[in-house]
Amino acid sequence: MSKLYRIFTDLLNYWGVKRMSKLYRIFTEDKNRSQIKEIVSIYFSGFSIIPVNGYYEGKKEKSICIEIVSYEPYGVAHSIEDICKRIKNGNKQDCVLLEVLNVETKFI
Repeated sequence: MSKLYRIFTDLLNYWGVKRMSKLYRIFTEDKNRSQIKEIVSIYFSGFSIIPVNGYYEGKKEKSICIEIVSYEPYGVAHSIEDICKRIKNGNKQDCVLLEVLNVETKFI
């Protein structure tokens, strides 16, 4: 991220301006959590990991939801897909679920 972009976003935050953002949610089994944290940390410095009860093919499994909010319009989708593939392979899963939502965000 460029220095000018950081200054601009800091000003938007200071003024309390709402921004359109993308919220990425990755749902996966809750195993190898430390490895998942390491994978996501390679691409993003801020994210949330939320424990959830998921069901896959009718069976309950302990799962997690990884939430990443991005204000940058370019280059993020590729990183998100890389994260999903690495988690899927590391957990030896058939798939992970990725949700992409357009959201309005504001720092208060």
